[in-house]
Amino acid sequence: MKIQDAKPGDVLRDKDGALWLRGKKNARVLDDPTENSSGDSTFEADPVTLDHCEQFGPFVRLVPEEESQW
Repeated sequence: MKIQDAKPGDVLRDKDGALWLRGKKNARVLDDPTENSSGDSTFEADPVTLDHCEQFGPFVRLVPEEESQW
């Protein structure tokens, strides 16, 4: 799926295994195993525009919408 099709608050995994948190206008990497060999959190990474994020897709929503309890 495209990250733009996800809803704000969704957590998604990209094709390389990184976890993303979708915001209203941007997305933020929560954990990127390809750049994080030390085990440190990458949550402090700056948010990027949704258009820019698409180069890392396709994405998979970690909790399918029909199973979430929001």
